[in-house]
Amino acid sequence: MPARVLIVEDEPSLLKLIRDTLRREYEVVESPNGQDALAKMGERGRKPDLVIADAGVPLVNGWDLVRRINTDPATRGTPAIVIVEHDRFGARVMAKVMGVKALLKKPFRPNQLLDAVRGALRSDNPPP
Repeated sequence: MPARVLIVEDEPSLLKLIRDTLRREYEVVESPNGQDALAKMGERGRKPDLVIADAGVPLVNGWDLVRRINTDPATRGTPAIVIVEHDRFGARVMAKVMGVKALLKKPFRPNQLLDAVRGALRSDNPPP
């Protein structure tokens, strides 16, 4: 059974890039905002094996989404990748503190995304 990846992205062109890159190897679930993503995380059935969240999505941003995932006993331990507009030192520090498996700076190439996803799904992969 392929790993299930929840993509939290509100920008249609970036969502399409991520979806098209991942759907050959993974089961893809999509959310346009963090609030919808939290609802999908809580649905019965199989929870995502990985969350990819844009830091700037509406309602519940990507950072708050990761924080909530990490504090909920039902979702704690779910690896996350966060997409940022600018690779600033503060974002890297926050990613490390929150246990984010990878930080992707826009724009990124499909192979960078695949490498990050594969690495995040390996259980021996430490945070950045």
